[in-house]
Amino acid sequence: MTKLRKALGLALVPVLLTACGQNAPAATPETADTAETAVTWTMGNLEPLPWANDRGYYFLEFHSFDGNGRWPYYLVSRVDFDTGEVTPVCNKPGCSHDGTDCLAFSDINYAEDTIIPMEDGSVLLYHQADSTEVSQDKQEQYGYYLDYEEARVVEYPGEAGRKYVEAVYESAGQPSYVDRISADGLTRERLAVLPDDLGTYLKCWDGQALYGSLLSGNLDIITENCGVRVGLDGKVSYFDLPDPYYTEVLSGCGPYLLLSHTSSPVDLRTMYLYGNYNAFYTLREQADQECWLYDPVQGTTQKLDLPHENLTNFVGMGDRIVYTAVEDGEQWIYIYDLTTGETELGIQGSGSMIIKLIPAVGRQPRYVWAYPQGQPALVDIDTGNWWTSDELMEMTGLDPGRYELGNALCETRDGRLLLQLYDMSRIPTENVYTTIPSPALTEGLNLTQQALEEEARLLEKAAEGVDVPQEVAEP
Repeated sequence: MTKLRKALGLALVPVLLTACGQNAPAATPETADTAETAVTWTMGNLEPLPWANDRGYYFLEFHSFDGNGRWPYYLVSRVDFDTGEVTPVCNKPGCSHDGTDCLAFSDINYAEDTIIPMEDGSVLLYHQADSTEVSQDKQEQYGYYLDYEEARVVEYPGEAGRKYVEAVYESAGQPSYVDRISADGLTRERLAVLPDDLGTYLKCWDGQALYGSLLSGNLDIITENCGVRVGLDGKVSYFDLPDPYYTEVLSGCGPYLLLSHTSSPVDLRTMYLYGNYNAFYTLREQADQECWLYDPVQGTTQKLDLPHENLTNFVGMGDRIVYTAVEDGEQWIYIYDLTTGETELGIQGSGSMIIKLIPAVGRQPRYVWAYPQGQPALVDIDTGNWWTSDELMEMTGLDPGRYELGNALCETRDGRLLLQLYDMSRIPTENVYTTIPSPALTEGLNLTQQALEEEARLLEKAAEGVDVPQEVAEP
């Protein structure tokens, strides 16, 4: 375990929010242009999309129709926290889990779908549709093999080949939708269908709706970028994003969306459209990244006055924002507290600093996976500690010659950290899942135990007549 270096209380601005309060931030000279909206819904406290509940951690598990990876598909599966066993969430009697009729079936060829486990044990699945062009190409190509069996048995032989062709054809015609798989794994219902066929990327939710953005365009130029609200009641709403060509929805933070905005002294989009590519890419790399809080209901946007330049990798964690910046030529992780307006200095790193947020069951996430000092590590923003991959691997008690740490997946409600390991003795390598006591909690227990042991030692010395601190010597 390694301690973060902290510098508290930079006192950037007056308190922005009270516990990320419910009122929209007031307009200030730093406020971006207000977006016009026409929405009639309300928005609760936004949280990161969960990937776990008390039943386990959920992910899209790779399968293939022929067993050798040539014709792939994905199933919504769950890792049991206690046993490490992986099972599809489908419990339909007699289901072989090898086709689109399986309740856990997600997608073909690539894992783009989003899983949102509910507290009641049910699971939401958001399927992102292909574009119209891609969908039509797939249906034309695989429809040919369905119509001409002679061609199908040559290119996709056997029962596995037939199932794969049918699955690709059927999947290509699906819209973007949100389904709910029941907690008992016996039913699956469609909650909402998105009318657009382009990629809506979900970022956060408030328990009643999912929020994200609809992106379309060519290469670096976005032709459409708007916010999307997908209600669990089936209603889909759209809202404008301020300065959409340079804005990205990152996550939610209290009653606001967290946006990343590229700030440049020149119009990068126009430069690209007119073919000045070298200048475009150079200036884009040098452009500043700003962090905005946005209320889509009120249409108000506030820029956070963070005290650094060259900002990247914003991550919303409840009432805090974790981000990276370059200071004196070095990269650092910083933590900005929305309730106090203060920034804490974290750790020096290199490369892509913040990789991902580690979700937690029943509490705000405390960990991010990052590269402090150039090595992969689990960073705890609550206590200022971090643990390297080797240290986490040592906590498992497993043979490091056989197993290699892949990822830290989530923190359980009862204080365990779920790890994904690679069994290197298998060809191909197999995933193994295990839990260890959450390092932040273990560190606290260790410090408490050390304090108790030190106090007992001093009391023993006091009884022997040795001078000890007065507060220890007195009963």
